[in-house]
Amino acid sequence: MAATEDDDLRNDAAFKEAAVFSLPQAAYGISGRIELAKKANPSFAPHPLVQKTLDYTNRFSVNRDQGALDAFRQYLKDQTVLTQEEQCQIINLVPDSVDELKCLVQTVDDPERQLRSWCAAAGD
Repeated sequence: MAATEDDDLRNDAAFKEAAVFSLPQAAYGISGRIELAKKANPSFAPHPLVQKTLDYTNRFSVNRDQGALDAFRQYLKDQTVLTQEEQCQIINLVPDSVDELKCLVQTVDDPERQLRSWCAAAGD
């Protein structure tokens, strides 16, 4: 059986290892599904709930550059001991400092998690 665009979407790097999705990842996945459906049927209109979900994820996604998001998530995975849930919270909330991060993501309380280097890199 030949690979389809649908298979490509499911095998995308953003979705392969993620147990939880950030808002930008959700927006990317929903948009991809809608785009595929519209290619198959130009008069396709998503269900109102799906459209509302897409609107929400787009509205609250701070960064929509999929390449940058993938690289940042990989950095968080490789350079910290954060859980996937914590990684998503950071991507969704975009804290300005370690102190703000600790207030927003309350499970982050261990200074050995190398968060200071993350915030320094994110500030550039």
